[in-house]
Amino acid sequence: MTNTLEQEKQLLEDFVCDKELKELEKKFDKFNIFDCLRLTRAEIRHSNFLAWLLDPNETHGFNDLFLKEFLKEVLKTKKGEIANINGYNIPSIIDVDCWNMSDVQIFREFQNIDLLLVDESNKFVLVIENKIDTCQHDNQLARYREYVDNQYLSSEYSKLFIYLKPKAEQVEPPYIHINYELIKNILKDLVKECKEILNDEVAMAMQHYTSIIERDIMEKDEIKTLCRKIYANHKKALELINKYSDSRAEIYEALIELIERDNDLILEESDKNWIRFIPKAADSAELNIAKKDWVESDRVLLFEIHNDRNSVYMDIIIRQTNKDDKLKILLDLAKKHFNFSNSKKDSYKHIISACLVAHDKYDEIILKDCDELQKYLLKAIQNTDLIRKFNEFVEDFQNNI
Repeated sequence: MTNTLEQEKQLLEDFVCDKELKELEKKFDKFNIFDCLRLTRAEIRHSNFLAWLLDPNETHGFNDLFLKEFLKEVLKTKKGEIANINGYNIPSIIDVDCWNMSDVQIFREFQNIDLLLVDESNKFVLVIENKIDTCQHDNQLARYREYVDNQYLSSEYSKLFIYLKPKAEQVEPPYIHINYELIKNILKDLVKECKEILNDEVAMAMQHYTSIIERDIMEKDEIKTLCRKIYANHKKALELINKYSDSRAEIYEALIELIERDNDLILEESDKNWIRFIPKAADSAELNIAKKDWVESDRVLLFEIHNDRNSVYMDIIIRQTNKDDKLKILLDLAKKHFNFSNSKKDSYKHIISACLVAHDKYDEIILKDCDELQKYLLKAIQNTDLIRKFNEFVEDFQNNI
């Protein structure tokens, strides 16, 4: 064995024997049902659990107590922001406290809204858009607001629009941002207050849920301190591990090879974060009207795959152009083909987004060998059916110019 290999082996041995690493592992080794089900950062599963908590008629035993405490805490902590929302009747803390909310209806993924709560008795509507690692996209918040405003007139219903995400993100009124700490604190208080009426299984579920919020969703100073110490002591070992376990590089290489090997696709300028291409059938001189900004070509329409650290998404993008007449046709057709709403003044229009590798599948996917990884990614792209729709979109554009 060479000296270099001996040194690398020693680095790894020192790393795995580190006491602080073992202390960190202990914090993550406690049994948690959400770990077993791989739900800790899965947005859909968190939304399902939150819907269960908010529903007064579910089996948790809180009746409408969690729902009312949740609303009151939001109204109290976001009082300043709510005061600046115009055009909406937002209930007061006193209103909520006096309401009987036992007849609410909760809809999941209705019109793509994560959580839509309708209380006909009190003429109240609650919208919650839940994000863990992703961001708002495709003008979705405006579309949800428009749907709710059309279905539940502001002259008849009070409303509250919530954007739930661990980290702060700018949102336009009437949406207000809250984080998961608010949910954690309410649950902890309610479990203490209601311990005599909660059965053991429900109490355990609440404890497990608050634990994974603290551990995996909120940033904890103690965890951060341990991680910094371990990094400082074992920087070279961690760099070595990263060198041989760069999942983003593996996905990038698999996608590049897939595109280059496909005679029906043209690879555009790409990097590890963004892989860009266009179907050969849609490559048209009429579309060579883009500004040379982040890609050297003049193509105004592109596919762009976002190779994130724990997910992979594919978007259709319209780039910047000075050809206002053609841009208007493209945007009108994007509404027709993809239900795209052009209310934002973005430089690059993300027409539609499709998930290729979800958060809850990422760890499983990156363990596949190269061939299996390519097969998975190819099937994921084919399942979106976006290439066919893209070609139809371009054909429609050519017929309209």
